[in-house]
Amino acid sequence: MQTVEALVQELREQMARLEGQQAELTAKAAAPRPASRPRPVSRPVAAAPVAPEPAAPKLPGRLLAVDSWGGVPSVIVGTGIPGDKRTRVLRPGDTYNGVSLVEANRARGEATFIADGKQFRLTLQDGE
Repeated sequence: MQTVEALVQELREQMARLEGQQAELTAKAAAPRPASRPRPVSRPVAAAPVAPEPAAPKLPGRLLAVDSWGGVPSVIVGTGIPGDKRTRVLRPGDTYNGVSLVEANRARGEATFIADGKQFRLTLQDGE
């Protein structure tokens, strides 16, 4: 019986020590912590600059007429040189000074061209 009482006494002492350790840990956890390294201020990341889209290449001259000759849509363009009355007739697929006619729409009075891989559209009002 003495051994059982000795064991119980030892267990009570261990429990007291553990309760003391737990109280210390709880107090440490509740205590205010010293200021840690300041966090870096988050700043919005600047967007990469967007290069302005290059202007659509202009057909040397201006769009003078959009019509259909022989059932084929065509356009007439002027040289654009002051006093120069020369004109050129273009049909879809024709190229003049590196600019190709893609489509001519008589009803809308406009033509779609392509140069350097970029499409652009001119109307009869452009350049008038």
